Amino acid sequence: MTMTASLNVQVRSYLPGRIVRIGLLLFATLAALVPVDFVRVTQGWLYLSLASLALGATGALWVVSKKETVIVRPVIVFVLIVLCLNQVVRLNPIGFVTLWAPIVLGIGVALSVKRPLSILVWASVFLSVSMLVDLFLKDHVFGRIFGTDNYVAYSQDVFRARGIVGQPVPASMVAVALAAGAMLLSADLRRHRNFIRAVIVLSVSVSVFASGTRSAVLCAVAMALVVLLANYIRGRSGGLKIGNIAAWATPLAAAVVLGAVTFAWNALATQRVFSFSTLSGSASLDNRNYAALVFDDWSASCRGTCKFFGSGARTLLEALSSGLGFRGFTTVDNLFLSLLWDFGISLLLGVLVFVVIAVRVLIKSPFAVNRAGAVIVLSIIFSGLFYDALYIRPVLLLFGIGIGLIGLKCTENERVDREAER
Repeated sequence: MTMTASLNVQVRSYLPGRIVRIGLLLFATLAALVPVDFVRVTQGWLYLSLASLALGATGALWVVSKKETVIVRPVIVFVLIVLCLNQVVRLNPIGFVTLWAPIVLGIGVALSVKRPLSILVWASVFLSVSMLVDLFLKDHVFGRIFGTDNYVAYSQDVFRARGIVGQPVPASMVAVALAAGAMLLSADLRRHRNFIRAVIVLSVSVSVFASGTRSAVLCAVAMALVVLLANYIRGRSGGLKIGNIAAWATPLAAAVVLGAVTFAWNALATQRVFSFSTLSGSASLDNRNYAALVFDDWSASCRGTCKFFGSGARTLLEALSSGLGFRGFTTVDNLFLSLLWDFGISLLLGVLVFVVIAVRVLIKSPFAVNRAGAVIVLSIIFSGLFYDALYIRPVLLLFGIGIGLIGLKCTENERVDREAER
């Protein structure tokens, strides 16, 4: 009788967690797949996406309340307070839906899943396949599943795949962040590590190449240098070990790759993603330079409370679309300027705090899952130098996943690592 009662208690405690985990994954998938920022979606898809965010954020808060974490609760409360104070300047509840809910949902996914590596790898593969389909068909097929394009890009001289994210630049940046986190998580694998890493590298290469996004190449290189530097610092204090096979195989593999790239460079150099010669004088560069003029306008028009708490969610986009924009662009391709305009100095300082925390975790944490979360957060923040990721839901979801992985406690990390080794 006692064993039966104990079994019933275990089943009752297991089922709610499993149901919530499946639900959060489903809600996150729906919220990420519907490209509301780039497609004029039908009402059915729009309401389904909003419902996914609302239900997913509610479930995520339940998960957070049940877990032992670090920094997760302060992050959720901080963003919530900034959004509430932002309403003093302009009553605009859209910020809670477009910013807070996706981040909280991403945190809930990170805290509830047993194998975060599987989530990152499969998401990376799915994104690369969608980009490849676009490239082969020379058509943006996924956006039309949900509605019609909001606008046509100014320059259509070179086809650029968009995939499931909806635009080439955020798609490639998401691919880089997914790959960075997955590569660090794969460090603790006992089996199939080389195969998993080959899949990750292939997926991110396909996504970046198909998007033609040169900035993603710079972001990937920067993240690789950050991780190598962090490993070097950790190695000096913790004795970073390199096995005998890696000692001779790594230089050999690097030589083979370098030789292959050298022979194929003439073909690669003609592709947009590897050619920076056309950047000078382009609309893309001009639009980034235009950010300085937008900043001057903000300095002149924003006063008092506006400086600290911003003008309100999406007000920069509205100002640009109403005539302030350049050549039809409704973004200045800079995350930090958008943060400053819409949410003021307070949220900008908060992002800088995230950077400090992520760098410290990347150097100090002995657990791969925490370091993976840190590199995801750093990748997304760094990519903000090249484009505006403020309201793009897949990016916000991934940012939340990074925060959640950073906040996992040590005992949880050990369990996740054991699951990954099986």
